[in-house]
Amino acid sequence: MGRKEGAHKGQTSCAPDDLSRPAVIISFMAMLPPLHDRLYLARRAAHLGRLGDHRMTPEAAERAIAAWEVGAASRGLSRDDPTYWDTGEAWVLERRLR
Repeated sequence: MGRKEGAHKGQTSCAPDDLSRPAVIISFMAMLPPLHDRLYLARRAAHLGRLGDHRMTPEAAERAIAAWEVGAASRGLSRDDPTYWDTGEAWVLERRLR
């Protein structure tokens, strides 16, 4: 990576010289968590938001999702199962209505 003079006097950039170089792309991808972890976190965030649609505060939704994750793990449910989050949301809402 080289430092380049920016459009404005004295401004510099730490951007790589050539973003199309495979080594740059590979080193960037190596910094990312594995795809299944990113998908898990994205789905988790989406369901936290959906619980807000059911008038749960962000704090209550976070506690409920955390409880689901612990309960699901203790029952041996796979986080990668396609129904994991839909089942979890139903589980959370069922307990909320009690």
